[in-house]
Amino acid sequence: MANCDAHVVTGHQGTPHVSASDAGYFNAGVVGLEKYVLGTSEKLRAETSGNTVTIYPGDLVDQGRHINLPEISTIYIQNAPAGYTRYDAIVMHYARDLEGVETAQLQVIQGTPSQSDPEYPTINGGDIYSGDVIDNYALYYVLANEAGIADIEEAVDFIVINPLSDIRGALKDNTIDIDLATGSEQYAGWYYVNIPLPIANPSAISVVSATNNRPAFVQLVSSSMARVYCNQSNVQVTIRCLYCTL
Repeated sequence: MANCDAHVVTGHQGTPHVSASDAGYFNAGVVGLEKYVLGTSEKLRAETSGNTVTIYPGDLVDQGRHINLPEISTIYIQNAPAGYTRYDAIVMHYARDLEGVETAQLQVIQGTPSQSDPEYPTINGGDIYSGDVIDNYALYYVLANEAGIADIEEAVDFIVINPLSDIRGALKDNTIDIDLATGSEQYAGWYYVNIPLPIANPSAISVVSATNNRPAFVQLVSSSMARVYCNQSNVQVTIRCLYCTL
């Protein structure tokens, strides 16, 4: 059998060895493989005035690459020709040069003017994991007319993800004590009892304990009803329903 050495990214190896790619893969594994806005600072929110769009500070993760906008940025949007409207896209443009240096900046991708029904401009995306050197993360679409900016909307990829602390706070335990009475119904040698749940649609349900560690398990019969099984009657079984409010 061949020995296949692994790369200890966060371990000391005696020489510099942690790359941006290492950090990117870790970010992707924790945050997700796609494109997300983080819930930090001003969350890259936008305001319009005249012909300008103001993007406030925030962070995003583009296929594992963490990109920070540390200061307020102002973007100018050109007027559409008289009698026309046009959609422009505001994107975070990621690029890697021939020497491997990676950069990111806000850019405007201008659409095609239309007299009736303007279309969103084409956004050239890239697969950073596969080595593509350019990617554009669409943040906003701006509708321009002959007077300036008529409207602004978030792009479909403008997804603000919750931090783990919010997810933890969204989980709520409900512990229910159930007594399986003597003479409970039997199925395949197991005594069981049906119980209504105090809150419907639990995210998870499990047995916490049973008297004298008797074998027991629980299953959902419906969205608001559970069935608790034990191999002996007259046993107290504690089950836990877990609800996620996100």
